[in-house]
Amino acid sequence: MADSPEVLVAATFPFNKANSDVVLRTCDNVDLRVRKAILSEASVVFEDMWTLPQPPAQTGPDDGVPVVSVSENERTLHYLLRFCYPMENPNLKTVEDVFAVMEAARKYMMDHVLIEVKRQFLHYAEREPLRTYAIACNRGLEEEMRIAAKASLLEPLADSHEMEELERITAGAYLRLSAYHRACRKVASSLGYCGRDKTGRRVWAAKKDWRDSLVNIEPWWASYMILASEALKIRPRGTTVLKEEFVHKFLVDVIGPRDSQYEKNKALSEFAEFSAEFAEAVERIISSIQLKIPLKITL
Repeated sequence: MADSPEVLVAATFPFNKANSDVVLRTCDNVDLRVRKAILSEASVVFEDMWTLPQPPAQTGPDDGVPVVSVSENERTLHYLLRFCYPMENPNLKTVEDVFAVMEAARKYMMDHVLIEVKRQFLHYAEREPLRTYAIACNRGLEEEMRIAAKASLLEPLADSHEMEELERITAGAYLRLSAYHRACRKVASSLGYCGRDKTGRRVWAAKKDWRDSLVNIEPWWASYMILASEALKIRPRGTTVLKEEFVHKFLVDVIGPRDSQYEKNKALSEFAEFSAEFAEAVERIISSIQLKIPLKITL
């Protein structure tokens, strides 16, 4: 008995217009009708495809428009093309969509698409860091692994829950993430205020005896730094030292006892400046810690 012919499906708007001059056929047999001129502007790969000599192409069954088969599925290609067309950029629905479109954009050398997709990637990395890290490991994407690893510092690994994606990574990938967390916790929690330099700028440094420098600052600064250090042992990110609990303690212990509104406002302004610089210093020092990735990732 002969095999049944493959069933081809027409794409939805806007890739179903009759005035297209090429069809992109996906791996799941969906035909997306597009304009060569638009893709040429968006991708040097497509531009070369249209201008360089090519083997005889398939043609559509109805109107003879040339057909180019691609390896992406319809969902990924539909998202990718919408970034190229003069229309509102799509919001990628899942982190899997982000990775798929990102890899397609790299394949077709669509730099402008990569910029927007990476912006959406950051959103998912911050919302689902461990899951994002695991998927990046499975795909061998080093830059995305590092971004997701840094985002994961906001929650202790011990508090993570089981997820399907983590089951697919190697023990080595998880151990490297754990070692990265330990290194970041160590340097962030040892970060101390060392006074001001000759220009008046505050100086921060990670050192074992950083608490010795606390004798040079007001007691409430010292109290804040000690509390922040303990918190950074759990969540080594700049946002940790800006938590509401620290602000509340400052308001009660320092602002509350002061009589004049001027003194209160001045103290609050100093605290906001100090804590913001502290947060920036935390971010700088953890950025100096790199997630270790082997030269060749074994999946």
